[in-house]
Amino acid sequence: MIFIITEKRLMKKAKKHYSFIYIILGIMFLLALWTVLQKIINNNLVVPDIPSVFRAFLALLKQSKTYFIILKTIGRLIITLIFCAALTLILSYFSYKFEWFENFIKPFFSIMRTVPVVSLIIILLFLAGNDISPYFITALVILPVMYEGILSGFLAIDDTLKDELRLLSSVNFKIIMSVFIPMTLPYLIASFLQSFGLGLKVMVMSEFIAQPKDTIGYVMLQERIYLDTADIFAWTIIMALFVFLVELVVKTIRKRI
Repeated sequence: MIFIITEKRLMKKAKKHYSFIYIILGIMFLLALWTVLQKIINNNLVVPDIPSVFRAFLALLKQSKTYFIILKTIGRLIITLIFCAALTLILSYFSYKFEWFENFIKPFFSIMRTVPVVSLIIILLFLAGNDISPYFITALVILPVMYEGILSGFLAIDDTLKDELRLLSSVNFKIIMSVFIPMTLPYLIASFLQSFGLGLKVMVMSEFIAQPKDTIGYVMLQERIYLDTADIFAWTIIMALFVFLVELVVKTIRKRI
């Protein structure tokens, strides 16, 4: 028995070791591809070289304003994610409990999935203004993702438990907190991870168009105007690293739950 447990641990360690190696190889391949494209295009305004981007990246990290800008955009995204998580928990619960409700809201989520993001941005810019519209735009994009993930978690609950819960005629807060949320937690985390990366892209895109000051999208627009492509690439790397760190932290928490 001890031999089997030890062997499993060794296999897990070996798997992690090889995973890390493949990640490094993937990064090296991307850098090589970047270098090849830069040599082919041979225009720093289109594809800047790696040293230029690296210098721009370090310069951004040395500026205190960079962290303020990151916190402002990420703060907007977190507020949106919390709102969407709370709303989708309620909608998913009612969809799970009442089939007619699930059918009723299907058209709304279908519209959210099919309407182009640019159209949403243009419409909401007129309705909500520059500062508020990025919240609504991001929410409308990530709501369907979160809803599907959380509803899948509810539907994955054991059938015997479902029969017992169906006997309840009204929503019970204690049951939601002690049964539904713990049992759907893996689906919640998966939805959060997917929504965070997608939400950040949509948030920055909407900021790029709406131009609320001191946000990542606004700064990237300014860099585009001044044709500073190296800084645009540097900001892209910062966002990618931030998403990677968040996913790493959430996955670590998920393993310990």
